[in-house]
Amino acid sequence: MLKPKIVTLAAKETKHILRDPRSLGLIFLLPVFMILIYGYAVNLDLKNIPVSVVDHDRSSLSRLVVEKMTGSGYFTLTGRYDGMSQARRTIYSGKSFGIVVFPKGFAADAKRRRGANVQFLLDGSDANMATIASGYFSAFISDLSRGPFYELPLTVRPRILYNPDLESVKFIVPGLAGVLLMMVCALMTSVAITREKEVGTLELVLTTPIKPYQVIIGKVLPYIVIAFLECLTIVGFAHFWFGVPVEGNLALLLFMTFGYLFSALAIGITISAAVRTQQVAMSLAMVTTMLPSVMLSGFIFPVASMPPVLQIISMCIPATYYLRIIRGIMLKGVGWVELWPNFAVLVGIGVFLIFIGMKKFSTRLD
Repeated sequence: MLKPKIVTLAAKETKHILRDPRSLGLIFLLPVFMILIYGYAVNLDLKNIPVSVVDHDRSSLSRLVVEKMTGSGYFTLTGRYDGMSQARRTIYSGKSFGIVVFPKGFAADAKRRRGANVQFLLDGSDANMATIASGYFSAFISDLSRGPFYELPLTVRPRILYNPDLESVKFIVPGLAGVLLMMVCALMTSVAITREKEVGTLELVLTTPIKPYQVIIGKVLPYIVIAFLECLTIVGFAHFWFGVPVEGNLALLLFMTFGYLFSALAIGITISAAVRTQQVAMSLAMVTTMLPSVMLSGFIFPVASMPPVLQIISMCIPATYYLRIIRGIMLKGVGWVELWPNFAVLVGIGVFLIFIGMKKFSTRLD
């Protein structure tokens, strides 16, 4: 049971929140707006990749390949050239991103079943785009090889699980939900105590017989409710608007989300207890949540591909663990047995930060 002092302080904080309906509305509308914008903007599916063609064979087969390639929607032909020097200038100038080269004897090799080779030169200045484009072209050629080309005795037929169409929106949007929840929750609680310090009402609170942990819990409780409603809004929007499936147990996702919200709110309340002004608190909340959650949590870049030092840092970021939870449940249907260690770490981070926040607040009481 919560003590009356905590309930009273939580009710007081709730009145402060409801007294500013515009900010409360912004808390709910801003994440929806951001997930809508970034859900469409942050898209790893490449379309209309500009390529040039150098056809030394000039055969009907090479023309068929170019026709199929441009008709796939993934590649756009920017021009045909007789020599490599002209084609290379298109990459240098940025007119095209790749060059498809058909060697002389291409059609003859295909008919004799000797294996017909096609060269694909890519602009490596954008390594990520080059990797994706190379994969698209390889898959395209592999698919064509079942038609007019000689089919090799050894074929690779990959099968993509959980996201067979490789729609990046299904990968991006759940991760974006985790980033937005972290940012909004930390921002909300980062001003909970600093606001009292700036307006001078903290002294009135401290004159009452209330303990530091009661102040911290009373301040956090209303924001837990708001953050949970925020979570429902974001997950619902991701599912119904972007079509992100919920393959697993929704109740399990919401339960584990409490651990994430707890750790996110704990970050904000710790910052709020440690600094004196709202401006500094909000700046710290943005720096310590937004950038690490985007860059180091596995949201876009795999943690396993990072240097060892950054991998260690990523282990201290709550979003790292929540992304495994939300993507695991929504896309894979993963259950409690596989995900409980991530939930335990989130709760542990939250408890540790709340303890630090109480210590900081206790120091200010002296």
